Amino acid sequence: MINMKKNILLMGLSAFLAGIALSCSDNTDDNLPGNKVYFVNGGGEGANVTLYDTGVKDIYDLHLYRSGKYGNAANVKVKILSQAEVDVYNQTYGTNYIPFPASGYSVLNNEVTYNGKDEEVDRSVQIEFDPAVVRTILEGNLTNNYAIPVQIENASVDFNTAKNVAFIRPLVKDPLVYMGLTGFVYYSYKPDDKVQSIAMEFPVKVDFKNLWDITCDIVASQDILDEYNNEEGTFYTLLPSESYTLDDKAVIKNGEKKAVAKLNVDGTKLSYGNYALPVVLKSVSKFEVDRQKDAYLIGIFLEAPKLNRKGWEVIDCNSVKQGDGQGVNAILDGDVSTYWHAAYSPLVDFPHYLVIDMKQEKTITQVDMQQRDSSFKDTKGGKFYISSDNQDWEYIGSFNMKEIAEMQNFGVKIAKGRYLKIVIESGYRTNLAALSEVDVHGE
Repeated sequence: MINMKKNILLMGLSAFLAGIALSCSDNTDDNLPGNKVYFVNGGGEGANVTLYDTGVKDIYDLHLYRSGKYGNAANVKVKILSQAEVDVYNQTYGTNYIPFPASGYSVLNNEVTYNGKDEEVDRSVQIEFDPAVVRTILEGNLTNNYAIPVQIENASVDFNTAKNVAFIRPLVKDPLVYMGLTGFVYYSYKPDDKVQSIAMEFPVKVDFKNLWDITCDIVASQDILDEYNNEEGTFYTLLPSESYTLDDKAVIKNGEKKAVAKLNVDGTKLSYGNYALPVVLKSVSKFEVDRQKDAYLIGIFLEAPKLNRKGWEVIDCNSVKQGDGQGVNAILDGDVSTYWHAAYSPLVDFPHYLVIDMKQEKTITQVDMQQRDSSFKDTKGGKFYISSDNQDWEYIGSFNMKEIAEMQNFGVKIAKGRYLKIVIESGYRTNLAALSEVDVHGE
């Protein structure tokens, strides 16, 4: 009897819950608010619209969004506020907008309609601009507070009063073509690494609505590399032409905003050295190149083996502290606990220099140096030189050491000579310098 009562109770509870579920499923939108429309970019902050002076008119879509319960049709009409109405808005909300002169734009439609479909929530008021006229108008408005004041005039549904006005601020830019990649990418390989090939793509882009076929000329520029080396104090060698292929043209098609130039480097055709290839957007068939974003540098460093230092010696040095360290040849003994230290009593001013005799001509690509292994790591910046006769010196690179107790690597211009001069021009403590080891890479 008890079990029968329990079963009846459970059956009744199940029926009650099923009734609730059915009621909810049949009235899923009962608690949704009614339809409201508003400008997506509405409110006092306004919205910047970027126009490009390409010689053709441009259309901006001012989006009107419908929220709330769907399935209802709606009609919305907009208008442009007058100066007097904008003045009232400015006074109310603390803004300082001036209506944009009507000669610079036209509203193509001042009314939008939503049908009863749930997915129809977004409509647009289209504003057509003449960028050349807009640019002229803006040049005479130093405060840059011009805006097109668009208001929802009336609607068949409710509207969001916080976003029922949109202030559209047009800006005009030159239509520039640019490299989608800028900066410097660097590939580094140790002596035992296999360098097969490197494949890269370089996007060439525009931001404006493109109605043309734009041919872009791509080059590998020695001038850009020279400029980079001069500015950065580096000695990259231009990648040998037989080691790579580079598309010399890329065409951005009508209706598209990007084209791609391809680079392929055959690493098997490279010898040891510190190479770079500046891929440069040289010119375009229409408009202008953005000279702030026209180049991308690829660096490839093939580290040569360390040279055997047997028999090497330091044959000249203008500053050494006797009794502190193990003298000038400590930098060649393979022991990081021994070091050379510049004189400090009496103090010798910068620059300090050391000349290493490698005993025979070597082609060098890199110099490694290590700070003194102690709490004092004094050596900072300086330069490298090479010579065949210890008289005529060729500048091959610079260095800027960190305050760390590790070997630091400095790529140099590929050069041949017997004598290597290290000139130290600055330190982390006034006029003081020390080194524990110097290695040279090459062949």
